[in-house]
Amino acid sequence: MRLAEIASLRRQWALVVVYLIAFSQLVLYWRAGESYADFLVFAATIWFGLLVLLSDVRDQGASVDSSALRRLPEFSAFLGYLLFGWVLSALTFVARLYDPLLHLIPLVSMLAFFLVAKVFRLKTLLAVLCISLLLPLQVLILRFTPTTILSVWTADLTSLLNWFFGVQSVAAGTYVHFQNTWIYVNASCSGFNVILLTLSAFVIFYCMFFVDVPPDRRTIFKLVSVGIAALAFSFLINSIRIFILSLCVVKPAPPLPGFLLNFNFWHDGMGSQIFSLAAISFLAATFDRFVLSEQPSR
Repeated sequence: MRLAEIASLRRQWALVVVYLIAFSQLVLYWRAGESYADFLVFAATIWFGLLVLLSDVRDQGASVDSSALRRLPEFSAFLGYLLFGWVLSALTFVARLYDPLLHLIPLVSMLAFFLVAKVFRLKTLLAVLCISLLLPLQVLILRFTPTTILSVWTADLTSLLNWFFGVQSVAAGTYVHFQNTWIYVNASCSGFNVILLTLSAFVIFYCMFFVDVPPDRRTIFKLVSVGIAALAFSFLINSIRIFILSLCVVKPAPPLPGFLLNFNFWHDGMGSQIFSLAAISFLAATFDRFVLSEQPSR
């Protein structure tokens, strides 16, 4: 068997392993229940971007001649196999779903893929590593970034929405007070999760469509405008979610169908992910309409 054919088989095998790893990690988050719904959506978004980029890598080996393949050190593939083994071990023996090891799985998987597949195209490698780092970065940013100001703004907008729909309320810092109850807008309700998800999706879209051809000045202006609009929409859509949550606790209950007044559904359940999906959909639509519409076919 020729060296080029062996390299092609390695790429195909490594890609299948990456698909299985992505599926396994998403299933773990899904089986964990509603408390990990945010991680599920975030990890699914990251894996989507990675797998789209890797689908282009499959055909890159055809442009690499056998002499170039021979110059690559053989131990690189062995190191890649070890990294794949580490990922599978982490998926099998991880004790807690919030274990930091799980957040490193996309990054380690991508390193293993490039070492085994022996495709060292710098631009693609940098784009893939950039996307892979989004998951551990999300954990660090959520852990150390203060969100009080976002909570205050969310409380203010929630109170304004209640006033607009005839519900008496007043915002005081991170609290929204009603006649006989109140709600507290904590960090998880501030919209920071949705904003981070939207920002990560923006990075993924950029890496998918501009990894080969850098944008010109006009396109950069459009990218910045779309990014700002998407982040503002993310904050707005989360405030609407908090407004709906406030309707679930107000007494007497507003004249709405019972399923719309299910607090747990909108707070921790899959109903909360509807708003994350809306934020990503808005970003995708505006990105396609204002950025990609005038770009050459990519």
